[in-house]
Amino acid sequence: RFTVKDTGIGIAQDKLEYIFQPFAQADTSTTRKYGGTGLGLSISKSIVEAIGGKIWAKSKENEGSEFMFSVMMQEGTSVVEEEVCPLETKAVAGLRVLIVDDSQISREILIKLCESLEMKILAVEHSGFAALEELDRCYQQKKLPDLILSDIRMEGMSGFELIERIRADKRFKHIKAITLSSEAYDGQAGESRMKGFNGYLSKPFTHQELVKVITTVLGDKRQGGPIVTRHMANELGCKGIKVLVVEDNEPNQMLMREYAKELGYECEYVTNGQEAIYKLKEGHTYDLILMDLHMPVMGGVEACEIIRKDISKDIPVIALTAAILEEDRRNAEAAGMNDLLAKPIDIDDLREKIIKHGRKA
Repeated sequence: RFTVKDTGIGIAQDKLEYIFQPFAQADTSTTRKYGGTGLGLSISKSIVEAIGGKIWAKSKENEGSEFMFSVMMQEGTSVVEEEVCPLETKAVAGLRVLIVDDSQISREILIKLCESLEMKILAVEHSGFAALEELDRCYQQKKLPDLILSDIRMEGMSGFELIERIRADKRFKHIKAITLSSEAYDGQAGESRMKGFNGYLSKPFTHQELVKVITTVLGDKRQGGPIVTRHMANELGCKGIKVLVVEDNEPNQMLMREYAKELGYECEYVTNGQEAIYKLKEGHTYDLILMDLHMPVMGGVEACEIIRKDISKDIPVIALTAAILEEDRRNAEAAGMNDLLAKPIDIDDLREKIIKHGRKA
């Protein structure tokens, strides 16, 4: 049950049912003070009833109104609760990869990307048949790949046929595989999972997207479940990152706790810069600090100056401020802060900053 309550002018009892009709207003006079089309409650009613719920209102004139709806819902599962913890990028270095793609341009792109990750490229093949032969050689040499990157559509043997052959051979069952599709269609990711792939990425993709999918697939310990896509990898990007939130405002702390649950980062909370310094000097370690600029006892700028001078020059510090003034930016930068987030904090902006500064390269 959800409730929205106001302290406005209220609604007369004989108007309560009428207000849920399209283009209806409780006050229909030509001198009415408040705007609106009379569609909001009608749309809300349609949505609630479409999912099997009920919506209603109660009110007293001059005392405010209360709007309520109730719906039956199943408890969902969050992707961050699954046994998927993306590897740090540096943990990929040295892992063996087999690249399979019949496009020379695609092969060159994948080679450069894997080299940038310092992965060991076992072979680069242009067909599924050649890939199977290479896997046999690798098995004989006891150097099987940790990961296979394969296109779907190839001459002679498709990526789907290739992965089915690989999964049918118990020698190769542990190898992770990501399919790269140049002709994406609805349901292709699910089909890729059914065939035996662990990850799916449609072309074109960015360097960062492929890195995210690779690190997520290699950190996936599930037996079954949804295939890793760019979207899942993005949602899991914050998981495992340890954050210290330095914030004196209790509602803002509550918001950050909810964001932590949704994004999957680990959090500790203190209410001023002095407490943050005590935490760090006691030996607590964090991947990232989110630091309010204006706090009692000790503000964020002063705290960051002490951290940079006496504790760490490397730990990323992101400034949090409700007033995005040029002076704030200059002070934050001068103190050694790495970035700045504006309040009220948007969850997508927060995710981006945490991944950018908190995920170790």
